[in-house]
Amino acid sequence: MRFYEHERVAVITVTQEMFQLTGSNAQETEGLAPLTRQIEGVEIGITIQERPDGTCKASIRTFESVNAAKLAACFGGGGHAQAAGCKFDCDVKEARRLLVDTRMTGIICINKGKDITSFGVVSKVRGITCEKKAGHTGTLDPMATGVLPIMLGGATRFLNYLPDSDKGYRARFLLGKTTDTLDITGEVTGEYDVAASVDDVESALVEFRGEIEQIPPMYSAVSVDGQRLYDLARKGIEVERQARKVEIKELSLCRELSNENENIYTIDVLCSKGTYIRTLIDDLGKKLGCGAVMTELERTAAMGFTLNDCITLDEMQERKDSGKGFEDVLIDIDKMFLSLDSVFVSPAQAKRFQNGGALDVKRIKKRLENKSYRVYSQDVGFLGLGKCSLDTQELLVERLLVKRD
Repeated sequence: MRFYEHERVAVITVTQEMFQLTGSNAQETEGLAPLTRQIEGVEIGITIQERPDGTCKASIRTFESVNAAKLAACFGGGGHAQAAGCKFDCDVKEARRLLVDTRMTGIICINKGKDITSFGVVSKVRGITCEKKAGHTGTLDPMATGVLPIMLGGATRFLNYLPDSDKGYRARFLLGKTTDTLDITGEVTGEYDVAASVDDVESALVEFRGEIEQIPPMYSAVSVDGQRLYDLARKGIEVERQARKVEIKELSLCRELSNENENIYTIDVLCSKGTYIRTLIDDLGKKLGCGAVMTELERTAAMGFTLNDCITLDEMQERKDSGKGFEDVLIDIDKMFLSLDSVFVSPAQAKRFQNGGALDVKRIKKRLENKSYRVYSQDVGFLGLGKCSLDTQELLVERLLVKRD
């Protein structure tokens, strides 16, 4: 028997080896689950029993302060408020880890589907993982698909500290039409004859590479005088917007995915934060003299992650239902900050840093500059973000990683 959470959780594990050594069987262990609740101070009692095929089942017993059925439901199980169970396609050691450490800290990259908001994705991830704290790193419109990193647990503490990063997109558009939203979901505002060829489109792209200015679309989350533009647009109000500088680092035409006869084209874009692909396509249509409207948008890269790092919401649900869990798809939070240099500190320095104390730069075995760093210790790993001040000769705590808060 092992105890966790200041001895409020008791866990008994029963393996096939134990059955063989004692000559007992599974039926003789049925009385173990209620036994855990008889221990003073224990609020959750868990019995995990290994099956002959290497999988295992867990019996959960609780008092009124904890709902056993909700805990079991996180792993595809069920039952009653104080007595429930679930199954795992893993050994007892991994099942114990999953049950005891249900709080998740890290990033799960979702391959967002169409017709769901970014907040809707966050809500579904919360429900599937049973992790209350969750947030996304950058909004995707409902019609858009692709990379949407979701930060969970203690990782949400870093949402306001994320570095600016480039984003990748694949977009399709139609020449000869414009809408009020600049995408195919809006009301048509114009239809035009198209004389542009595929070569004309490719030539026009040249002017949009590098640093350019964009005017945010009315249907966007940009605020003007405290009001979201999309709220004003829905009321039929259009206001003046200031142009913003963005950088289009890569812009290429996918000829193999374009159809000149139907005036449908596909482009790949690598751009800075704050770039509106709808606006880019609308401006391209103006350049060609025939208008253009975005018909599809897929985000292929964000925050250093690509589609290869993503799973779908359906795959998340399958993992929950099968008891497989999410450990192998949960990405460490420090992967978001690889653009920052790292610094390692001693165990004593790590303890001081975790308590919010500044570190003496002269005692750190690395020459530091006036900037932010990823801070690590050999025994704990990633501690959080620190900011060096050469004026005070200190490495100050910028944000700590707290896995259980």
